[in-house]
Amino acid sequence: MGWFLDVKLKFNCEKQYPKRDVLVASTLVLLTESPRWLLSVGKVKNAKKVLQKMAKVNKVVLPESVFEELNKEKLCLKTVPPKNDSTDSFFSLFRYQNMRRKTLIIYYCASSMSLLYYGLTFNVGNIAGNNYTNALIAGAVEIVAYSSSMYLVETRCGRKLTICISSLTAAIATVSSAFISQCGGTLWVMVAVYMVGKFAATVGYAVSQLYAGELFPTTLRSVGVMSTSSCSILASSLAPLLLPLRMTWNPLPQLVFGGLSIMSAFMVLTLPETRRRKLPANIKEAEMFGKKHPSCKKTTKELHDVNGTMV
Repeated sequence: MGWFLDVKLKFNCEKQYPKRDVLVASTLVLLTESPRWLLSVGKVKNAKKVLQKMAKVNKVVLPESVFEELNKEKLCLKTVPPKNDSTDSFFSLFRYQNMRRKTLIIYYCASSMSLLYYGLTFNVGNIAGNNYTNALIAGAVEIVAYSSSMYLVETRCGRKLTICISSLTAAIATVSSAFISQCGGTLWVMVAVYMVGKFAATVGYAVSQLYAGELFPTTLRSVGVMSTSSCSILASSLAPLLLPLRMTWNPLPQLVFGGLSIMSAFMVLTLPETRRRKLPANIKEAEMFGKKHPSCKKTTKELHDVNGTMV
């Protein structure tokens, strides 16, 4: 009987997949290309059409100054790609020193936060107390954390300090909860400290995904976000494999999660803040973004082949 229900359930799900795919594909007609991306590749006319459509839907009138700025952006952002159209690719993220440094750091930070987030999530069932109550509290904490992250990124802390503070808080709370007794009157103290770590890990995990998208240039943003998410997913897959370390020493998994999180907290401080700043549109701007004392001659020579002509 169980086998029959399982087969029937799979059959019904498989019948629904084509309908879902058609529904998702139909929404592509309603979507428009990003105006910023269109500008970055020199398609100013298409960008104007998209902006005019957005203004019409929102019932606002665009001033002429907007279109004058678009013409200026065309002069600043227009590039001359080579004939093989291979100007910007995944390997461009590692071609130049500053861009390579930022890419590797955000890979590590996003991966460590993902590992910590899923590690604490999967470990909820291993802490003392009622499993259902602990899971309910963890779910409520996540709702509050995601809501709080939307506010924190727009404060003076910005993206960088929010990730740093949340990583440190999560690491301290995670490691501390491992050494608090899980019996008697200290049970709820341990659960409270553990949930503080869960809250901070959720905030850091959410903001790190946003921060990754803002560090990469417009022409490589989709590639950068996709590769960052891939690293995060691979790191999260290690969480269930690290939890059995508690059989060797009970606090060991949480020490590993916390230690990696502390490293990311200090590494993220070396990245530039993106709050209320003009984001890079091409690989040249991305390489210069966050440089305190750039070497103009060296940068001009390195990036000449990428952008064709220097603006």
